Amino acid sequence: MLASAQWVTQPINFVAPSYVVALHAADANTLWVAAAENGGATRTLARSTDGGTSWTIRNPSVLNATEEINALTAISPTTAWIATRYGQAGGRILRTTDGGLTWQQQTSSQQFGGPNSYPNFVHFFSATEGVSMGNAPALTPGAAPEIYTTTDGGATWTTVAAVPVTTSGSAVQNPPAVVGSHLWFSSFDGYVYHSPDRGRTWTASNSGAGTPLWNLTFRDAQHGLASYQDPFSGGATRLFRTTDGGSTWTAVTGFSGPLHGAAMQAVPGTGQYLSVGGSLGSGLRGSSYSRDNGQTWVPLETQLNHLTLCVYSPTAAWSGALDLSTGTPLGVHRLSTTVLGTAASAARHAQLAYPNPSADGIFHLGTGPEAATATELRVRDALGREVHHQQLPLAEAAQAAGRSLNLSGYPAGLYTLELRSAAGVVQQKLVIQ
Repeated sequence: MLASAQWVTQPINFVAPSYVVALHAADANTLWVAAAENGGATRTLARSTDGGTSWTIRNPSVLNATEEINALTAISPTTAWIATRYGQAGGRILRTTDGGLTWQQQTSSQQFGGPNSYPNFVHFFSATEGVSMGNAPALTPGAAPEIYTTTDGGATWTTVAAVPVTTSGSAVQNPPAVVGSHLWFSSFDGYVYHSPDRGRTWTASNSGAGTPLWNLTFRDAQHGLASYQDPFSGGATRLFRTTDGGSTWTAVTGFSGPLHGAAMQAVPGTGQYLSVGGSLGSGLRGSSYSRDNGQTWVPLETQLNHLTLCVYSPTAAWSGALDLSTGTPLGVHRLSTTVLGTAASAARHAQLAYPNPSADGIFHLGTGPEAATATELRVRDALGREVHHQQLPLAEAAQAAGRSLNLSGYPAGLYTLELRSAAGVVQQKLVIQ
């Protein structure tokens, strides 16, 4: 087993050697992954509910002979969605509510039915609200990506009108960058699409890259980074930065340190970014982080090969793992260092809820910006099990500060409160006496 002081490798018991090509964390312990057999299509799923220590393999039996998994998203150990494609055109979205044992189709033949269209991603903000995007039905000038939203868990989908048009109707097949109710994705001509309202409306801006931005991530609703690099050929890295939510982009010149090209994601609640890469002797393998909006990259390690990346929190992050020297898939690497957590961040968010401790289990959310802009609330017990989950609709998010959090029905002990907003994720320990 490969390991370093910064990552620990967690094998996955696939029947055949398979590479993890997509990851999604529903919480700090629940991770879903999609994997491709060595030299084959992506048709296998695996799920962990203990942070990657053990895995359950799922092979969706509903997939036909030409169908493969393009993307996945999950909100819990039981509920997840996958987007699939049939060869070069066509595809569908499927949902499970029993941990991957069974899957139900949620899209019609009219969706993603064009000669060049298939779903590039699907993302759900909650059990009901989601968005999916695919290439334009015909990749011709003036064609726009195919985008749908749902408010009933995917049972029905609404076509998004007035999607901006760029010179390419083709979008990068990567998970969208998501912060609160905001989403971003990149087109193949280097434009960045942005929705501030969970996919209902969109704008597009020219990053100036002129090429696909394979890595696109935001640390809050305004500040983000995008990059392009061939992670396995030693190609030059191009990095771009925005400070206005993606409306304008500036090339970052003269950045220092190793920016890796396989994947890059913001670390929620910290203002930091994490990058990973893989290579055979070209110096691109390893991982690094930045605390100054991408100007400086600090190495974490230079020995491991990483395929992709999922960062849920400063202490819950995973990457697809492989040994490139032998071509052997290794499951996932899990981040084991605490360097991405900061004492300043913990102190700044120390009073998300009060009184703490609570004698009766009744708390009130604080009046700071974290509570005032929260769109999602979770509470976990001392074993990491989710005991309370509340989605705050857009219209109610500004009213979160001061609202009551009733945990009186739970036994005395230690709990963790987690608030998600456009600024990221913040946590606080709660004590019920």
